[in-house]
Amino acid sequence: MREIDYKTIIRRLSSNFVFSNLPIIIALVLLISAPFLILQNEEDIANQIAGYAYYLLIVGILWKIIQHFMNTHFEKKNISAKKEET
Repeated sequence: MREIDYKTIIRRLSSNFVFSNLPIIIALVLLISAPFLILQNEEDIANQIAGYAYYLLIVGILWKIIQHFMNTHFEKKNISAKKEET
């Protein structure tokens, strides 16, 4: 049985553009739909949707920060490994 390499899995998930931007894309869709709900006098639902969009934006930004630090960490490891080979 093959051993699971968690670092490779996390690196692949973080490099996938659609997956890493999914919370931000959903939040933007929710924010775009909120004014239409207000026009239909559904202000309570629009406020809830705006709250969910806010939380999704926070999740998306945190994911981007984690992705940035992971990418720089792996790049530094790859650079130091290449230097050791030469």
